[in-house]
Formats: sequence, C-alpha cells, structure tokens
Amino acid sequence: MLKRSAVDELEQAVRVVWAGKTYMAEGRTVTDIAILLKVSTQRVEMHKAHAMDQLGLRTTVELIKCVIRTHRFT
Repeated sequence: MLKRSAVDELEQAVRVVWAGKTYMAEGRTVTDIAILLKVSTQRVEMHKAHAMDQLGLRTTVELIKCVIRTHRFT
C-alpha cells in the first residue's frame, strides 16, 4: 500500500488486517508499479526475479499460485 493511497482504502486495509487477513491492493503492471514507486521497470523486474529465486519458482504462474496458497485474502 502506498503512502498516498486514499483514506478510505487505508481504512479498509486496516480493517482487513485487524481481522487477521492479508490486504492486497488491485493488481498492477510492472510499468504501473515502477511509476508509482519512481523506479525503473528493470528494478521492479529484478526484485520480482530475486523473490522468485529465493522461493525456487520459475514462472509468474508459480509465483501467483504460491501467494494464493500461503496467504488468506478478502
């Protein structure tokens, strides 16, 4: 969640986390993430690749399955 997120989104996130669940904001493209974080798309891809490497994952589909399997969502 970004610092500049709307107050109502922040309130919703707090309630979800308080209920013991994981809050996920809407899906974003690598380009969207890079723009929001003011970094290059290469840096976003590098962090994603590093996380996947640490988890022993080879594809984005494996990453998504891993996240779904290990987290509770609203």
